[in-house]
Amino acid sequence: MTYPPVGARSWSHIASRPVRPTGHRHEGCHNDPVTEPAVDGRRARGERSREAVLDAVIALYRDGQPDAPVEVIAARAGVSRRSVFRHFADLDAMKAAAVELHMRRIAPLLAAPPTEGDLAARAAALAEQRGRFFEEVTPSRIVTERLRGQVPLIDEYLLLGREMFRQQLGDLFAEELDPLDAAERGELLDALAVAASWDGWHLLRTAEGADVARAGRVVTRTIVALLSCR
Repeated sequence: MTYPPVGARSWSHIASRPVRPTGHRHEGCHNDPVTEPAVDGRRARGERSREAVLDAVIALYRDGQPDAPVEVIAARAGVSRRSVFRHFADLDAMKAAAVELHMRRIAPLLAAPPTEGDLAARAAALAEQRGRFFEEVTPSRIVTERLRGQVPLIDEYLLLGREMFRQQLGDLFAEELDPLDAAERGELLDALAVAASWDGWHLLRTAEGADVARAGRVVTRTIVALLSCR
């Protein structure tokens, strides 16, 4: 897949689009007024069943069960095992659809923090915003790491996230970054991207055992240090 340059696409472009069907399609006769209500009723039931499966998958992600068997997913969703594969071609397609639905639901958490205030205030606002998002996205994010390179949609989400987060950093810290030459600005943006990344947050929350408040302070301190010592 060839991607347009940064800024040509937005996270909301994907986050707001309907989740694509990934199972089998059945064509109905939409011109027959007698059969149309029945077709619409089946379609509505199918959509409810599909969303119930995805809700079950997302809930299992949160419970630390990203590889739950189909039988567990079906039981959690209140559907039959056969129903699961009416909606999804395979387990990877189901996992990707669940990640996509989860991302659409939490997209409002991606709103850029305000650009007003001194460096410390802006750094703290960014850490608070990223922390809220990372805490919510982590169950799905762990699954995306497993599907990286296997499911194109997952790779697209990861690329979009990196682009959007980098653009946020450039906008939020323009006062400190814009006076720099291109090479220095690029290197500093790289450092900021690492400091405010999900990978760094996850490391703090797991390997370092930091709670949310401490992880936010570490991110804030790191950003202020990077931009104060340029």
